[in-house]
Amino acid sequence: MANPEIKDPAANIEGQTVQIPLSGLCPNGFLYTIQPGDTFFLLAQRFGTTVQAIQQANPAADPNNLRIGQVICIPTAPAPPQCPNGFLYTIQPGDTFFLLAQRFGTTVQAI
Repeated sequence: MANPEIKDPAANIEGQTVQIPLSGLCPNGFLYTIQPGDTFFLLAQRFGTTVQAIQQANPAADPNNLRIGQVICIPTAPAPPQCPNGFLYTIQPGDTFFLLAQRFGTTVQAI
């Protein structure tokens, strides 16, 4: 609860200041405050998403009229697929299955 000091949530007290949690506004990403020079394209590049995904997460935002201080939702990429019997590794230049097996204490056949 964002306001544990309030004993009776049904009792609205005029003039009282309460904290409104923002987590529900952007459940599949994070909130971002527009800075000078921001565009959906630049934000998509910076945060590894797409302009289309940002537009879908912010249907009321006009991408041609972003205001400094405006808060938008930046969707995050879906979680990588799970690998229940190990972990995921991105092949690097020079890697071979033999070298990976040696590095991670397994066999080429297991990889």
